[in-house]
Amino acid sequence: MPKVLVVDDSATQRTLLAGLLSQSGFEVETAEEGTHAIELLNEKPLDLVVTDMEMPQCNGVQLIES
Repeated sequence: MPKVLVVDDSATQRTLLAGLLSQSGFEVETAEEGTHAIELLNEKPLDLVVTDMEMPQCNGVQLIES
């Protein structure tokens, strides 16, 4: 089962997207901001990252570049 990380500082958006992906057969992890996402990426292998581009502390571009 493909593993997806959803990163969004909006709890509503994060929950909605995670639910849709889960219903479609993906194993989903979530993070509320970029630095937490980086920690998750360092802990376990994931196949795809879906990220909000505008977040405080660490935006989507910074997340992808790390």
